[in-house]
Amino acid sequence: MTAANISSPAIPSGARLWVGRMVFWLVSAFMVMDTAMHLLRPPFVVEASAKVGVDSSVLLPIGIYELVALALLLTPRYRALGALLFTAFFGGATAVHLFVSHTPFAMPIMTGVLLWVAVVCLSPRVSIALGLEPCLDYGAVAP
Repeated sequence: MTAANISSPAIPSGARLWVGRMVFWLVSAFMVMDTAMHLLRPPFVVEASAKVGVDSSVLLPIGIYELVALALLLTPRYRALGALLFTAFFGGATAVHLFVSHTPFAMPIMTGVLLWVAVVCLSPRVSIALGLEPCLDYGAVAP
């Protein structure tokens, strides 16, 4: 077997690709809605934020942060950076739910996990960097 017979890590294939796409667009659609809610600040979002101890004055900066992270996430070259920024965002959301408001905190954790599942499925180089796949030397001949 030669190096030419080994598939490239740059392009995922089959089920991995489709699972990655479906999960990615599901999480992305949710984050578009969440970003819009923080930027537009409708009354029900302001009320819900007040209930968990978040002042309405920080909703716009949160929305801008989400918008930047979303732009990076939707750009394939910067997808991992966008996922990293959203991971930080979900960590803050989990902390607010857990320590401040004592409300269920599973949603930000599940969203973050699903986001990374999608990124790993769509970006094999990310899974190699995370140590989830072996790094193959494409210049050498496999035994």
